[in-house]
Amino acid sequence: MNSKMKIKNQITYIYQAKRGRKRYNAQMATTYILYMMLGSAFKKCIFASSSMEDRLRFEYMKMPVADQYEAEDKIIDWMEKTIATKACEDIWCKVFTYQEGECMGIRFETYVGAIEVLVDERGNAFQRMR
Repeated sequence: MNSKMKIKNQITYIYQAKRGRKRYNAQMATTYILYMMLGSAFKKCIFASSSMEDRLRFEYMKMPVADQYEAEDKIIDWMEKTIATKACEDIWCKVFTYQEGECMGIRFETYVGAIEVLVDERGNAFQRMR
């Protein structure tokens, strides 16, 4: 990143901070929402890396509350349409995150299979089909 871009980003950050807005990483915040919502469908859900869980939670906490509710509603709608949550109630899962190009992936691994979702830089989630 060149110096002009760094200065522009710093000015934007200062301006937003003065206006009461916090900058957050939409990709990481959405990944945390997926972890919370989809993880709650399982009997027990364990994040493989507690430090990554903390980083994701931090970005989620910086997200404006209205945006949190909107993203959570979208994910709940998606879950109701695509995942048999009743089948997950008796299953334990372990959650992993990974980077794939510009997307962040989150994988819910169980003894019967896995659910994978990719999140782009804008916070849009896409289920990965295998």
